[in-house]
This record gives sequence, structure tokens and C-alpha cells, in this order.
Amino acid sequence: MKGILLDTYRDLMDRKMIYIYIIINLLTAFAYYITSDVDIPDQFVSPAEVTAGSISGFLTLLIFITVLGTAGLVPDMLSKGKSEYFLSKPMSRTSILVSKLLSIFLVYSFILFVSYAFISLVTLMLDGTALFSTIYIFLFQLLSFIIWLILTISVGVISGSFSFSIIAAFLMAVSNLIIVGILKAQELSGIFNERAILSIAKVVYLIIPNNNDIVDAGAELFVSGKISNWEPIYSSIIFSILLFSGAIYVFKRKSY
Repeated sequence: MKGILLDTYRDLMDRKMIYIYIIINLLTAFAYYITSDVDIPDQFVSPAEVTAGSISGFLTLLIFITVLGTAGLVPDMLSKGKSEYFLSKPMSRTSILVSKLLSIFLVYSFILFVSYAFISLVTLMLDGTALFSTIYIFLFQLLSFIIWLILTISVGVISGSFSFSIIAAFLMAVSNLIIVGILKAQELSGIFNERAILSIAKVVYLIIPNNNDIVDAGAELFVSGKISNWEPIYSSIIFSILLFSGAIYVFKRKSY
């Protein structure tokens, strides 16, 4: 585990991704500064909702970049010439894959936490938001992050392709937006009269990971102190466990 963790850290530094995070942090802090005096009437949105939206948006951007930046790590690890090195370690294939997942999650979660702490300090200085009062938002973003990682790593193992990992993440994000859009449109206006469409949408909603709803749950918990809908959280976790179990099964039987 330690060797794979160090390998992941070296990869982060070698590819200079750390500078991307620094730039985004500084640009976000500057954007907060120049908009800190903007007054938004409370009848439209509460200060807590503004804070939740800004922190969530910032972390979502960082996670999006991180998912893109890490999607090729496992296919690269299993490429010809490198797979022999990793598979020659005195570890089972299950341990190798789990260790790679955890090492990517730990290394980049630390970067995300430092970024979150920095922006929390900025919001404290600008509008008095208590330091780390938005910790629920960060924790649910981490849950979303590991679900994204499981998807890209699993597809990377099964397909052996960086491109397929990115395509899978894109398709999941688009599918989620479409399904949620259909269900919310029906809830607000009853626009869909075809029961088959709604039934399919509800089934798919409970099958595929719903990262947007997970992120929204963290913001909702910060604003109102409760979560109104746990279904997308449970279903996303179950889907991820099953998908990663399938990736382990394929990895154990695949020849490299």
C-alpha cells in the first residue's frame, strides 16, 4: 500500500497537477473577494444557500478536474511494461486494485481538503462564515468523489482504456442530468403523461449513481440541518460496490 501511495503522489507531482489546484484556489478567492459586497435579497435566496452554492460549486469544479486527471492512472498502471512491475509485488490482485483506489482517493482528498480549508478561511475573512461550518458539504463531496473514482477505475480495468473511462463518466453525468430533469419536470408541471417513461426514469434513477443529488444533500444538510431524500445516496453506494466488485473479478482473471 505504501509503495502504491508514494507512486500516486509522485505521479501528481510529475504531471504538475498541483499547479492547477493552486491557480483555481487563487482565482476562486479573487472571485469571492470582488463579489463579497454584492447584496442578494433574502426573499430570493438565504445567505446560507449562497455559501452552500459557492462552496459546492468550487469543490465540484476541483473534483471534475481531478476525475479527468486521474482517469488514466489505472489503465496506465496496467499498460504493457508497467503491469509486470505492479503484478510482481507480493500482493494479491485484489489488494493491488483496492490499494490503488485508496491511494488515489487519499492523495487527492488531501489536496481537496487543503483547498476547502483555504476557501473556508477566505469566506471567514470576507463574510464571517464560521470556519469549517460547511464541513458536511465537503464530506458529501468526498463521497461523490470516491464514486466517480470507482466508476473510472472500474471501467479502466475492464476496458483497459483511458478514453472509455472518460466516456463512462460523461455518459453517467449526462444520464443523471436527463433522468433528474424528467423527474423534476414531472413533479413541477406533470408534463409527462406516458407512465412507461416515468417508470423507466425512476428505475434508472435508482440504479445509476446520482452524484449531483449527493452533492445537493450535503448542501441541504448545511442549510436546513436535514436530508430529505436518502435514496440516491444508498443506491449510488450499492451501485459502486457492485461495480468495483465486478472490476476486481475481471482484474483477477485478466491476463497482462
